[in-house]
Amino acid sequence: TVEMHKEKVSRREIGVFTAVRRVPRSQKILPPAQPPAGTQPRPPYSRRPINYQQLDGLGHGMKVSGKQSDRTGTIRKHGASV
Repeated sequence: TVEMHKEKVSRREIGVFTAVRRVPRSQKILPPAQPPAGTQPRPPYSRRPINYQQLDGLGHGMKVSGKQSDRTGTIRKHGASV
């Protein structure tokens, strides 16, 4: 019965963390009534296709030192030889 009581108390303590609490909301952020002076209005949105050729020269951001392994792109199981 002592074990049951300990489990009951533990579950009650865990339940405290799962209770729904209301988070007080701060004031909502409203956009300014007028754009700041000296700024140009944005042009209307127009959908343009993506030009992937612009991304060809970027690479992946990692520098490769030395020669590439001849097994690049293969999937090996642990301990298996190719």
